[in-house]
Amino acid sequence: MRTVSIAMLVLWAAVGCGGKKKGTDKFDEVLVEMEALSTKLCACPDAECADKVQAEVLALRKTFKERLGKDAKPSDEQNQRGRASEKRIGECRAKFTTQSFDQVLDRLEDLKTRMCACTDPSCADKVQDEWGAYRKSMKDRLGKDAKPTDAQDKRGLALDVEMKACREKFTGSGSGSAAPTAEKPPI
Repeated sequence: MRTVSIAMLVLWAAVGCGGKKKGTDKFDEVLVEMEALSTKLCACPDAECADKVQAEVLALRKTFKERLGKDAKPSDEQNQRGRASEKRIGECRAKFTTQSFDQVLDRLEDLKTRMCACTDPSCADKVQDEWGAYRKSMKDRLGKDAKPTDAQDKRGLALDVEMKACREKFTGSGSGSAAPTAEKPPI
């Protein structure tokens, strides 16, 4: 409830106390939404909440070109507000993103198990897409300087090979009888 109140206060301040827009434009409207989402994200008590709000942030970002126009330019003040909002989102998101390699490997194991349980290509595609999205966020989740131990690296490689073997039954790559080639996962 507190998050909603703060978000409403931000909106109220942005459009003026009387409800009429005073000097706002499309950038101001988007900035109010970003600021409200940053407040909502910072109020999250756990990673599940943060993941949901982060999805809202990403969805909002996808609308920027359409809503603002590709040639639109923010004012210096709007640019500063946008940068401050993005920085706050990043800082609040960081509270929930740092994971250990073991947590990442547990996630990979879950995805591998789900891939191997698939009975049709659409299931395998869905799991593969989920793995691809997760891989893109691993540096953020682990921290840019994180390094796996030899045992973690070996476990990750084995899980990656097993997952690829299960995927091959739907992609037709490989002969089915030969062992898949090992490719080092990006962790």
